[in-house]
Amino acid sequence: QVSRTEPEGYPRLGSATAPVQVVEYSSFDCPHCREFHDQSIDAIIERVRSGQIAFTYVPLYGYGSTPNGQGAAAAAICAAEQGQFWQFHDALFDWQGRYGTQAFTNNRILTGVDALELDRGAYNACIGSSVPGQLLNTARAQVSSLLNFTGTPTITINGVVPLDENQQPISASSAIIARIDEEIARLGVRGVTPEATVEADAPEEVPLAPTAEVTSEAEATAEAAADS
Repeated sequence: QVSRTEPEGYPRLGSATAPVQVVEYSSFDCPHCREFHDQSIDAIIERVRSGQIAFTYVPLYGYGSTPNGQGAAAAAICAAEQGQFWQFHDALFDWQGRYGTQAFTNNRILTGVDALELDRGAYNACIGSSVPGQLLNTARAQVSSLLNFTGTPTITINGVVPLDENQQPISASSAIIARIDEEIARLGVRGVTPEATVEADAPEEVPLAPTAEVTSEAEATAEAAADS
């Protein structure tokens, strides 16, 4: 089940009481964030399914060169209002890789809204409200005081940004997964029983345009993640 953190409202996969809390501060317009997503999401989902970690996404914008990053983040926040954040999250990173500076045009975003069968009226009401702006402002204020935040993606593990031997933040996906596993081992966290980690059905593909498809792998992860 996908839940939302309180009081901020950030999307989360997994339980609020999971022993290892992983938070990603990320921007849909940031190429390094897309690379981190592509290289690490499967490993993160595996650990969420086991009950060892929870994964929270904190949306930022303006840390990359793709235009309308703010609009992309707002769209994802409003998709979250209808329980479709992770599907939209995957689509936005996919578009960034496919379409570059044209990734987040209003027409493409609205095509995604319709492809995921979101209620267009509720979506438009959300976009026109203060909800996206408030969440994005909260996220921006939060990172301004986050120790060792230098840009996106920044990952915290139980509230701490992992550093390398030169005391620089680690953002490489393989190194982040290794640090997550070190924290799991340090705390002696065991995964749930095999019966509870049966793989979910294969993800569906939702056509968004004649030349674009989005793999909604998060649809499977939402069902498999632990309850909050």
